[in-house]
Amino acid sequence: AYADVDRVAEVQAIHDAAQAVLRTAQGQTPVVSKAQLGLLGFDLDNADSDDATPAITNTNLSAIQQVLINLNISGDFSALNDFTTLATLVSDAVAAMAVIEAAAGVDDDSAITTITDISTFSDVGITTVTTSGGAAGTANNLATLKTILAGGGITDTDANTYEKVKAIVDSLNVVFAYAEGGATEPELGDYQTLGLNDLTTAPQLSLLNALISSYTDGSEIDTADKLQAKATAVN
Repeated sequence: AYADVDRVAEVQAIHDAAQAVLRTAQGQTPVVSKAQLGLLGFDLDNADSDDATPAITNTNLSAIQQVLINLNISGDFSALNDFTTLATLVSDAVAAMAVIEAAAGVDDDSAITTITDISTFSDVGITTVTTSGGAAGTANNLATLKTILAGGGITDTDANTYEKVKAIVDSLNVVFAYAEGGATEPELGDYQTLGLNDLTTAPQLSLLNALISSYTDGSEIDTADKLQAKATAVN
């Protein structure tokens, strides 16, 4: 609207916001802020009271920022050369974050049915969710991840930001890598991030890690229930 640009300072602020988007897409800091995205016309906190409009919130902001960072633009801005492209990235990130959070908020198979492929996670900036086929593991972790989100150990508040969801994915990959013969032992925090109960002491951790290291792949721990059963067994 004209009233938004009728002062030099307002025009400068919009220019700075656009530059912040491009700076973020180049992996530079400071990253674009919530307020700057608002200056570019995006709805903040559903201020327009329109549920059909993607609303940027404090919880989904970091997903939007990470998606921009992942563009890793260097010189060639063709991947982000108009507002429509930016709007699509923002809309996809907001929608995907909402799907993940909602799926984690109910203890049923919603996560399994509503999260259909790895694009849900790449749309929020997470690129380590995989479906390459074969046994469950670091190269094929989507199906297992969905059961973890669907399980009772994870709630919506455990999966409502990029950082929290990435922590779940990272912890799962640590456990899978160890089952595949990796040298890095999972920590208590990894199992707890995956929503496992009954695992609180160093001896329990040592026993569980010894069990997992005896496997050759992730097929014995490819669901949340299987992981929980192993944790309960060493309690």
